[in-house]
Amino acid sequence: MEIITSEQLISTGYRFLFETIKKKGIGPVLDFVQDMEKLPKKTTLLRQTILGEENDLIKLKRKHNDMFEYLREHKGELYFNLPIEKVSEMLVNVANNDNLLELYLENARKLEELKVSLIEFCTFFDYWYQCDIYRNDNGQIIVIDKRYNDGEITKVEDEVFQKAYCNYSCISYMVNTTNMSFSFQAQNNEHGYQYRYITIKDFGFDASKLPTEEEIQSYEIPKQLVKK
Repeated sequence: MEIITSEQLISTGYRFLFETIKKKGIGPVLDFVQDMEKLPKKTTLLRQTILGEENDLIKLKRKHNDMFEYLREHKGELYFNLPIEKVSEMLVNVANNDNLLELYLENARKLEELKVSLIEFCTFFDYWYQCDIYRNDNGQIIVIDKRYNDGEITKVEDEVFQKAYCNYSCISYMVNTTNMSFSFQAQNNEHGYQYRYITIKDFGFDASKLPTEEEIQSYEIPKQLVKK
């Protein structure tokens, strides 16, 4: 089966962000992002334009024209849906700790390599996760929605069939999230379309614990959830 993944990858945007810091320095990039964070709402920008007042977007371009030119040159790598507030927080962390940049960049590159299309940030709490499974009439898995994480799985329930008419079942499991830094989700459907998402505390996670491309592509239940 041909595997098809998303071409719109937010991981590309973060990789480009950290590469830009490495090239331009943290100071100019942090200043630019913080100024973007201060931009008024679109209604204010519209009012400024209509009334002939000095537009804050124009002031931003004037102050950071070099950055604007650089971004235009690399427009194929831009991803404008990065959460500005979260990016600003990360850049402050990088500014306070020079050692973080290489780690953040390497992890962003790894997520791009794994075709991660969505990255969300959160603080993890212990709770039940679920692996969703659909089989054909022969019992073969044709659709699976599964997660991989670096937390400690403390309890795995038996697979429960919930909808006989569509051969749907699920496996619930409890995760101790004390030392957990990521939760990687793979949604693989019957036509070969695969979507990869990840939730992280920040980009300082241990990439060696990420699933491999082979594991992600597989339509098998993750080994951690298979009872012996």
